[in-house]
Amino acid sequence: MALTTLWGISGACLLAAVLIITMTGLGRRTVMVRLPLAALLMVIMLVPFLRGLSPAGYLYGCIGELSVTTLVLLLTSLLDGGQSETKWRRLLLLLALLGGLALYPLSLGPFAVDPYAWGYRPWWLLGLVTIVGLLAAKRRTAVTVVLALAVFAFSANLAASTNLWDYLFDPLLVVYALWELILRPLGAKLLGKKQSRRTKK
Repeated sequence: MALTTLWGISGACLLAAVLIITMTGLGRRTVMVRLPLAALLMVIMLVPFLRGLSPAGYLYGCIGELSVTTLVLLLTSLLDGGQSETKWRRLLLLLALLGGLALYPLSLGPFAVDPYAWGYRPWWLLGLVTIVGLLAAKRRTAVTVVLALAVFAFSANLAASTNLWDYLFDPLLVVYALWELILRPLGAKLLGKKQSRRTKK
């Protein structure tokens, strides 16, 4: 199996394992339970079921490659059970959301500017990532580490993509960041207002 394929399959396995553990409530167990369980689920995901295609291969075909940022967030969620709400995690989600909202709409075609194409010759983008990493290093060292890992993975061609944007974030991460930072808090606020009105009545 090629290294680039291994990258994509491993990401799909990790995503499936974290989702299963989280949705079944097993994320509340200790890390000594979560890690072996995640490893077992990842192995099961590699077993070919569907006409010789494994669930991991099928999922990989549907979602594509996951970014370094997504993989780091999945790993940290697996380690801490998704219980910690760290500031560096929220900052990563914010950066992914801003990047996705700026990148994907402009890359759809009707606009004269295609920022996604810049990721193939990312000299200025590397400069921007470096500046953001240096600014984050003062208080959010973890963000700097994730950005450095993304640049390293891009330089080493670990994934099939040759675009730096794909190592920084992906559509799934942008959708999750939109839900986590905007939609979920907004929904909770609206629900709280409805409940307060019912209480007053």
